[in-house]
Amino acid sequence: MDWQPIETAPKDGGQILTWRANWPGLMSSIDKGWFQTSFWSDQHRCFVGWSRDTQPTHWMPLPEPPNAE
Repeated sequence: MDWQPIETAPKDGGQILTWRANWPGLMSSIDKGWFQTSFWSDQHRCFVGWSRDTQPTHWMPLPEPPNAE
């Protein structure tokens, strides 16, 4: 699946992969942007793990884990 606009992200508490370009945080860097797993918090009204002022711009589902065999 391709990256989707954050406005379409599920807000059911499930983990997703989130992305924001050019954010100087302490997350994983790729292609001059930052990504991490996250989830929506109704209590905080933001995606957890990101600054409230700097929320992700895109998301995608987490991939399936590798086969353990």
